[in-house]
Amino acid sequence: MIKITILLSVILNFLYTAVTIGIPYILKDQLHTGNGPIGVLETGSAIGMLLGSLLLTLLPPTGQKHLFLKLIIPVLILDSQILLLGVLFMTSQSPTGYALLGSFIMGILAFALVILNITFQVYLQQTVPTKLLGRVVATLTTVNSSIMPIGTLMFTLIFQSTTHGGLVLIINGILLLGYTLLLLRPLNQAIHSEQP
Repeated sequence: MIKITILLSVILNFLYTAVTIGIPYILKDQLHTGNGPIGVLETGSAIGMLLGSLLLTLLPPTGQKHLFLKLIIPVLILDSQILLLGVLFMTSQSPTGYALLGSFIMGILAFALVILNITFQVYLQQTVPTKLLGRVVATLTTVNSSIMPIGTLMFTLIFQSTTHGGLVLIINGILLLGYTLLLLRPLNQAIHSEQP
């Protein structure tokens, strides 16, 4: 289970750097919208994170019940929102459209990301033996942290060599969706094999 989720999170973090690198670059350098829409999109992201955290705080704990759905639904939402963000940048002509629709999409994306992270961290706390927990969390953090600079370098080069940044996000969304669908069955089997 942990191996599969590490594989998923590595690819997710790698391809997610396209969003963090791409949004400012697309809006400022390709669509020439200025700083305002970037701020609005970041605000939407912050609100999504806050709402996701509050929701999980208010909901009663359910343990590992429906763990597969609690992990896979946020990942699928994340994949689809990256795809939608690319479609928005490829089709919308209005800076207001970029800002308002983009902030809504970023809010949903951040909401799903927070739910995914908290759910997985709680799962680790509940299932990994205490003496191994530090090693598992350190490995996960190291692997995810080390992949992001590689993604940043790669996507910086890609965005600088194309005039259609939205297309890069669309391709990333499709790749993430395909990768997620490939891992559906192994993840489900791993979760069921570890549950009593």
